[in-house]
Amino acid sequence: WPDYVKSLPQQITPSDIECLVAKDALSLPNNKFRNALIYRYLKDVHPGLPIAKLHDLLNPPPGWTLSSTLNVMEDDSGASGKISLLLFLTIMLAGATVIKVGHIMSAGYSTRKDTVKSFFQNAKVSPLLFRCETDHLTIVQSLFLMTYWNEVSDDQKDAWYGMEVAISMACRFNLHKDPSNFGLEPSKEKLRKRIWWSCFMRYHFITQHMSQCSGLRFGDIDVPLLTVKDVDINPI
Repeated sequence: WPDYVKSLPQQITPSDIECLVAKDALSLPNNKFRNALIYRYLKDVHPGLPIAKLHDLLNPPPGWTLSSTLNVMEDDSGASGKISLLLFLTIMLAGATVIKVGHIMSAGYSTRKDTVKSFFQNAKVSPLLFRCETDHLTIVQSLFLMTYWNEVSDDQKDAWYGMEVAISMACRFNLHKDPSNFGLEPSKEKLRKRIWWSCFMRYHFITQHMSQCSGLRFGDIDVPLLTVKDVDINPI
């Protein structure tokens, strides 16, 4: 188990782990494919909807460039930080929607759809990871990223349902409220704002595309709009 991935929660029993292993839910791709997935996520997904706090994981030194991402966790030491398995799987899922076909073939998949479906099923068949996840932000981030499965699937209704669940959980954890009222450190306030507005934008994009009605009560939302200072724009 690589050190850059957080240990499984203590609530998960050995029998639970056996079940997850039997369903191949704990498998991670080889380093080359993993890095290619993260690279595409960083380049094509994260800039538009910056829902993750990648600097805690990557911790890039001064002057580091995006092209260096392919070697970010090559030593598997976790020196740059640790990430939830659930969030890591869903980040790679989103990256798989835009990764180049050559990487897909080299990793042993036949199509892009098969690649994304593999990561989606790993996350979907791991309800234990959701149930035992103690970080509320990670839960919302992962639910949000799982909706990228629908970028390649045939049933677009799942995207709307998935974002309904994600936005519902975001509201449950008060992400729709001004984070400055909770006495949080600035970096956590910024992350909460990015998560909320990313969910808000994707939810309404999918809602309009599916000709559905928004279930949000706009009068309950008092999160300030994002500013440049809320977005991590340091080199990664």
